[in-house]
Amino acid sequence: MNWEEIYGGIRAFAGRAATKINQTADMAGLQVKLSMAETRLQEAYAELGRASFGHFVEDKENFDQIAACITNVKNAILDIRTVKAQIEELRQRVADAEREAASFKETVADTAAEAAQAHKMAQEAKRDAEERAAAVRAKQEAEAEPLEVFDFDEDDVITDVSETDDAVDIVLEEE
Repeated sequence: MNWEEIYGGIRAFAGRAATKINQTADMAGLQVKLSMAETRLQEAYAELGRASFGHFVEDKENFDQIAACITNVKNAILDIRTVKAQIEELRQRVADAEREAASFKETVADTAAEAAQAHKMAQEAKRDAEERAAAVRAKQEAEAEPLEVFDFDEDDVITDVSETDDAVDIVLEEE
């Protein structure tokens, strides 16, 4: 795995973290929406109770009002069911995201372990190569023939130069 893949994985993880934050905010918004729908349901039941009380106790002809209250109760119940379904869907997405994050965390850990192992192997290979190179240099130095060193003095001047292309023998005077 190369650094680009690791960097891409980190960016994806950051994106998932942002998604998690958004999901948490969405969950909070849905909880508020659910509370409001439940409050509307309680208000609708209270209004239905007042209308029914007026109809049965005070002999009021308020069937339209009672029907409107029943419609409000039904609408509030539908709103609550809808919001609860949205909350459940969001919970499922959060659970899926958490599973995916755990899987990604394992992948990152595995990648880090692989990178550490590769680094260790590279260091060992480098040490081995350095040791081999040192051994080869030592062997070459041990097997190398010493170079002959000529010591030329001012007295060692060639005075007779051939003007042909024939081989020239150089004779050095020894002291």
